[in-house]
Amino acid sequence: MKSKYQAPPDFEHKSNLKLLKSENEFDKINGLLSIVLKSGNYDLSMKKSIEFSQKNSEWVKACGIECFGHIARLYKKIELDSVQGVITDGLKSKSKIISGKSESAIDDIVHFLKLDRELFE
Repeated sequence: MKSKYQAPPDFEHKSNLKLLKSENEFDKINGLLSIVLKSGNYDLSMKKSIEFSQKNSEWVKACGIECFGHIARLYKKIELDSVQGVITDGLKSKSKIISGKSESAIDDIVHFLKLDRELFE
């Protein structure tokens, strides 16, 4: 599956929650990105990102992990206890997509929250 950037749709709560339940991976990803980037709801963004980071789909899982970095950038906070292990495990993934998104999330978390990179080693 090729990755092609699309801006997430404007945030409409019901529509985006519906996208999260879609069978289509790109719909799910767009729904999550829209929630994280446009909802202004930290708790919902964290909940759904954690949920996605546990999925079996390589792309969906990678998006969930990547969103941890977006959340750190937008909200200037993150539930480190909830995401640290997921991101660290993602770094060890055989999937270049997951390991790359994990690296990106770490970069954002370290930069925007002024944390030590060693937390993820």
